[in-house]
Amino acid sequence: MAINANWFRPKLNGVEFYAIEISKPELGRKVAEFNYPNTNSRYIEDMGGIRPIYSITARIEGNNNTPSSFKRNKNKFRKALSQEGLSVLIHPTEGRKKVVITKATEQESVQGNIGYATYSFEAKEADKNKFPTSTGGFNLLKKLSKLIGVDLEKALKDATDAIETGSEYYNSFRDAVDNVTDTINEVMGTINGFADEFGGFVADLQDLKVAVNNAIAFPAQFIAKFQNIFESLLNITDNMFDMMSTTENTFNSLPNATGGTSASNQAQDSINLYAKVSLLNAAYQVSSAIDYKNQEQIDNIIKRTEAMFNSINPNYINDDIYTALENIRTQNIIALNNLKLSLPYIKIIETKPMPTVVLGYNYYGDQLNSQYENIIDFNNIQDPSSINGNINIAIV
Repeated sequence: MAINANWFRPKLNGVEFYAIEISKPELGRKVAEFNYPNTNSRYIEDMGGIRPIYSITARIEGNNNTPSSFKRNKNKFRKALSQEGLSVLIHPTEGRKKVVITKATEQESVQGNIGYATYSFEAKEADKNKFPTSTGGFNLLKKLSKLIGVDLEKALKDATDAIETGSEYYNSFRDAVDNVTDTINEVMGTINGFADEFGGFVADLQDLKVAVNNAIAFPAQFIAKFQNIFESLLNITDNMFDMMSTTENTFNSLPNATGGTSASNQAQDSINLYAKVSLLNAAYQVSSAIDYKNQEQIDNIIKRTEAMFNSINPNYINDDIYTALENIRTQNIIALNNLKLSLPYIKIIETKPMPTVVLGYNYYGDQLNSQYENIIDFNNIQDPSSINGNINIAIV
């Protein structure tokens, strides 16, 4: 593990290792050099920046020096080194990187310091499928949402299993759950117009607080109740703009992961990250259910979900979950941008006092019937018989 508190816990494809030595990546540019005969001239062509190559010496050892765990940990790391295609490296000083492992060697003592294995490997930074060119629309988004739910359940299971490690972890785990439920309750209380489902949802929050006390004996029950909170959240109102504000405000009100190594830090990070990823996943689902009136509304939603996504530190999150989150994010942006093509732009005009119907006829002529209601909606007009000042109208 890294000694400096500001470094990252090194991992390769989710498997932790001790970083013994690392090399800093090469800097500069890729070039092609051309020399001309019988002259002193030289031409250097810029071929782009050099993609980093990381050379790392890693050590794997057993848990509490037990032979069985040493063998198990070696097999995990060997599998991580041999993964086909793109790998995820948490570099001790550079953070999360997408790489391909191009070569690796293993050394293990047969005399003296038995119980340690040392690996030297080279990881070349690479991109793969970064910019998809096709989309399955919002239906694919729903399927991806269900898949990330499976990854989140596994992560929460690991978090509940760690409760048995000691009281420090359990107390912080319970406090983090209480904070999540209290935060959701407080944020929802600031928004008016929730349906009757709100009362039942508050009862579910209270049940979760009780369930955390039995998480050691009945972890599956606790996990089911915790996941149900975020599924039920999407059903408490039909106003998707309010629902978006609720998920966003709750997300922003929860603490970010610290990456700390103490039991208390790990417990808090596990719950807060689970909650924030679940809320972001919910925000993506809400964004697909909004009845958009113009392109500016879509641009605003994309900007808000992007801010949520970018606030999650990829170095402190499970690799499978982050990859699934990247897939949902990409699909959401593609689907929303495709939807924009069927929606109008909004233009601001200034007008003297006149009836809304007259203004609409002046701009839309025989399309008045299809645009009249939009003028009223875009401007929250209470009295259509007389409007004036700056007015939003759609460009059709």
